[in-house]
Amino acid sequence: MSTSEETNIVMWKFVRGDTSVSDFEEWVYSESSLEELLGEDLYMKIISANNSDKSAIWDVRKLLREYLDKNSELLCKCVTLSDSTVLGMGSENADEAFETLVRRKERGMPFWWLLLYQCSKCQQWWLVGQEERHNDDFCLQRLKPDIADKIMHNNDWPDTFDKYETMLHWSHEAGHSVRFDDPMNSSLLYTVEDLARERPGIAISELAKLLNLDIPLATAIAKKVIRNEKVDIDFKA
Repeated sequence: MSTSEETNIVMWKFVRGDTSVSDFEEWVYSESSLEELLGEDLYMKIISANNSDKSAIWDVRKLLREYLDKNSELLCKCVTLSDSTVLGMGSENADEAFETLVRRKERGMPFWWLLLYQCSKCQQWWLVGQEERHNDDFCLQRLKPDIADKIMHNNDWPDTFDKYETMLHWSHEAGHSVRFDDPMNSSLLYTVEDLARERPGIAISELAKLLNLDIPLATAIAKKVIRNEKVDIDFKA
């Protein structure tokens, strides 16, 4: 790997939010060849930015993204993805990312949503949670080779997505949500049941937040689930 490629990887980590502002600033001042690589104008904009100003940092990331888009020879999307990211199923971002991702292993029941993927171009490993019941999202976590090796040879999986609820939290934080035409007769009932079994006594307010429901509708669905499945949901919280 050339020096410029290594430098680009460091900048991609900052652009995608996986490197802190302070660590990136320290790296910038330690790289003597960075000005020559970026050009004087871009380099000066970076080192003169107010690192305590969020809008200024956003501008720096935007400028670097534009530079990297022009100067990175990408064979895959892996370097552009955050270490922890959410991609909507059927979205352009997901289609582009999964174009080079190869399924290497499925965890199987009861964790039917968990899979291990590897990029056919850069060899990056990804833990993938397929949240296809509610928001239709892929939740991806970047894995180091030693962790992937444990999965492949020992069936020893990270517990990141062991709970289905975790994927719903990720989707919620990413701003992803859906509405059902007929929520009382939809997959929402199975999702509420699973969440209540994973965490008995879960609050109705938490269910409503996770599933993008108002409290009255969440309550109606929860009561229907309780009648059929005898799970425990807290209606006071």
